[in-house]
Amino acid sequence: LRHADPPMDIATGERLYSIWDYRPLFEQRLVDVIQPDLCHAGGISEVRKIAALAEAYYVQLAPHNPQGPLSTAAAAHLGMAIPNFLILEFVRQDTYRDTAMREAWTIERGNLLVPDVPGLGVDLDEDALLASPFRRVPRGDGPTRADGSIADPGAPQEPGASDAGFLAQPLRWRRSGPDCRSTPIRPTPSRNASLIESGHAGT
Repeated sequence: LRHADPPMDIATGERLYSIWDYRPLFEQRLVDVIQPDLCHAGGISEVRKIAALAEAYYVQLAPHNPQGPLSTAAAAHLGMAIPNFLILEFVRQDTYRDTAMREAWTIERGNLLVPDVPGLGVDLDEDALLASPFRRVPRGDGPTRADGSIADPGAPQEPGASDAGFLAQPLRWRRSGPDCRSTPIRPTPSRNASLIESGHAGT
């Protein structure tokens, strides 16, 4: 894809989990933007290392962030601490996300205002969390196997099955529903009066 010289930035990485997974992408100059998921790629510490290596190759970082308020807070703090941060994915299709924190963070003009308080700045409402327990969501022909493990579209559906011919498989993907959406935002310190306008980010 890189050799085709596309007229847009190339982004990837939500299924890569360490600095060693990302290193070949940087060394071969294959991407412009990486999308590590803090919940799967070792948390703030590991993703900060990934971001530092990416910076050396002029690659920007846009965290993959489909989880909840804790991962959003962690990704927002990381974004404010690194020079090559681009934009933050912000998912809001589940109403419990708005009630999971005792005090929800404010979004203003495409910016997530990060409170100037200790830690991640998140005070979880345990009663609200208990009122919305974990539930397995049927994924249809999406990226999970019958046992719940992740499989990219077209991959073998049985764990341990051969991936031979994977690339020849037709891609299949079904969104979880009409309310499945994410919004690109930029974390901004709430004490900072100057807000950074968010740009357009495609996924």
